[in-house]
Amino acid sequence: MTATPAGVPIVEERPSAAERLTSLKLLKNAIVGNPKAKKAVVDEGAIYWMFDWLADIEYVGEDETLTWNVRVEAARVISTLANGCPYATLRLVRNRVIDALLLSITNLRPNRSKELDVALSTALKSVAASCSAIIGPLDSGLPEFYSHAERDEAKQVLERLFKVTIITLFVFELTAYLVHGVLCFQPDTMDVYLPMLERSTAAATELAYMLHACLSCWETSTPRRIMSQWSPSHLPHRPTPSPSRPRGGSPAGENSGGWVVDKLLSLAREDSPKACLLTPTLAQEAALLAVSALAADNPGLCGILTTPRPNDIGTGLAPLTLIFDLTLSLNSSVQFAALRCAARILRGCKEPPSQIKRMNRATFNPVLTLILQLNQAIVDTTLSLDLKTKCCYIFAILVTDSIPILDTIHQTKSLTTLLKILVDGRPSRETSEWADEVPRAAVRLREAAFLAIAAATLHTQENRREVLNSPVSYIDMVIEGLNDKHVNIRYAACHAARAMSRSTEVQQTTAMDSGLAEKLWEALQKEKDSRVEVVILMCLTNLKMFQQGAIQYIVGMMDRPETSVQLNAIWTIRNTLWRANPNEHQKVFTHMGFDRFYRHATLLTSNDRQVRQQAIILARNTTTSLQMFEFIREGLGLQRLFNALAEGLDIDEDELALQAACTLDNIACLVDRRLFLDQGALLTVLKKRVKTRSGRARHAVFQLLKSIAGDELGAKGLRERGFDVAIAEALRDADPLGMETDGGEWKITATQALKILNR
Repeated sequence: MTATPAGVPIVEERPSAAERLTSLKLLKNAIVGNPKAKKAVVDEGAIYWMFDWLADIEYVGEDETLTWNVRVEAARVISTLANGCPYATLRLVRNRVIDALLLSITNLRPNRSKELDVALSTALKSVAASCSAIIGPLDSGLPEFYSHAERDEAKQVLERLFKVTIITLFVFELTAYLVHGVLCFQPDTMDVYLPMLERSTAAATELAYMLHACLSCWETSTPRRIMSQWSPSHLPHRPTPSPSRPRGGSPAGENSGGWVVDKLLSLAREDSPKACLLTPTLAQEAALLAVSALAADNPGLCGILTTPRPNDIGTGLAPLTLIFDLTLSLNSSVQFAALRCAARILRGCKEPPSQIKRMNRATFNPVLTLILQLNQAIVDTTLSLDLKTKCCYIFAILVTDSIPILDTIHQTKSLTTLLKILVDGRPSRETSEWADEVPRAAVRLREAAFLAIAAATLHTQENRREVLNSPVSYIDMVIEGLNDKHVNIRYAACHAARAMSRSTEVQQTTAMDSGLAEKLWEALQKEKDSRVEVVILMCLTNLKMFQQGAIQYIVGMMDRPETSVQLNAIWTIRNTLWRANPNEHQKVFTHMGFDRFYRHATLLTSNDRQVRQQAIILARNTTTSLQMFEFIREGLGLQRLFNALAEGLDIDEDELALQAACTLDNIACLVDRRLFLDQGALLTVLKKRVKTRSGRARHAVFQLLKSIAGDELGAKGLRERGFDVAIAEALRDADPLGMETDGGEWKITATQALKILNR
């Protein structure tokens, strides 16, 4: 069989099963460990006929075993292409590789080989893991840099894996073949692949790794809740989907953590906890990582996992007990997966349990036990740098904004252990000149230590004092990190500086005496990575420093294409001007320019709602005095300001509408109320907001109406436009139990506004 110079087999129009199998094996051997060959394969179009062979719909009447082998090899080629080659992954994604794999799983026959299940599960895992690496896990430091468009493509693939109720027609128009995968109704995507969790241990292991890869980079908790409530359609008592219950949920599943969690715990348990300690497997690691990903920001599931289960193999113990047993595993991969899982569960609980029972009925404090285990692992001289890095990230997961856990951190002096990592890894003068020679593992460890300390000091003053009063100079190490050649260290050092900058003591003393603010400003001017720039802006937001040239530079960052940079630049300006004097306000707006403040897609009228919200808050903070309002009115124009605020008030997002209403209320207290009566579009939006049934913005709207009706002419104008009737109807239709989002406080303000209108 002939091949291209890149090793891609040249396929005949209708090859036999044996020829297809040979082609796939040749292709797999050509691309293993060869990124250039992978790039050539996806560029030359080999993936098109490979998808056709994967689905195996056109080839009927051939040897069944041979056909299975063809599909197995096709899945293995996809898995090989996705591993370690983002370029190939993105090309696969653009050609709908996930749909091809899901279609292939849908077409599986009941008597297929388990090897085919494993191959398809592995392909799903490889594509999902590669997409997750492109997006970047949320709790493993700074990921490799990819463009916003590439990250969006990868995110859409993961969204596809959690899609619910999809009605579609699969038709793949390929170059060489047409795959007719026609489904009049495609069930929930999860209904396609999750039942394979009970097909075989090997397939379940690959799917567990896939779930961990997908969920570890997900910012919202919705997919985790849907997944934890899912159950296969063949189980009894499956309820009808409703808006309040995601499809797949069942009372039994909710009480036990869900069908998926039960299968994962069974995979982690093997025969018994004792057997797990003696014979650790990849299945256990995969199951623990998947449970950990499902537990993130999922308080309901975390509460179930910490509650004893009377029917659980007769032990009556909480699933968390099994996980803690696995933290003693002789296999380091299983051990650290269990530590990570335990940290996620404890962190996700509304109140971490103070005591849980072991098999021998002895009780222990899970939070204290976990922290001590992490400390012991960090100081273990026999442990590799990679495993110590994992410990630091697990530590960061555990301590994030949980005050009881942060207090335990302080009591156990755990920060001293983390500081020792920074001291030991501190580059000497000789090493700093050859920074590229520093092992990658050592760089990742310093990054993880900085991020762990940042997490532990972000929300508590006691922990900040502990690191600042330690014998080592922590601020000096942070400043050194700001100038490090490795972007990971700079990123982590900026997070450490941000945590310190939240302290008033640091702002007034340490930041000034050590020159931290000046070093941050210098680092911002030199930095080329937008992700690091964003964190520096967060630091400057807290420090409120008017450095020479800093305001003009940060204002210029508002024109950057990256939304995150734009958002944090305006946030920094907004925070800097909080309670600033009018001269400082005028200085900033002179640099900013009113055209930039207003024009489309930038600030007040930005398509990005977060950017628009921050711009409106800036306008709110600037309209607190008549002097500043007149300055803005002269530069921007009152009509443009009213138009922008009316648009913001009309957006269906409560916080943005709230800020717009509060800004308008500021203006109403400074100008002639009759100016509002000439704003037809604004009054239309106000009347619409009066009828909105819930949200904090409703209270602000009624406060605004009170201010407009502050004089007789304003009250008369509102009555003529029917606001008295609209308010009366809103009060009449109000929830009698007061269950609105703001607790029903708007009713008091609405009653006062109606009274003023009818006086």
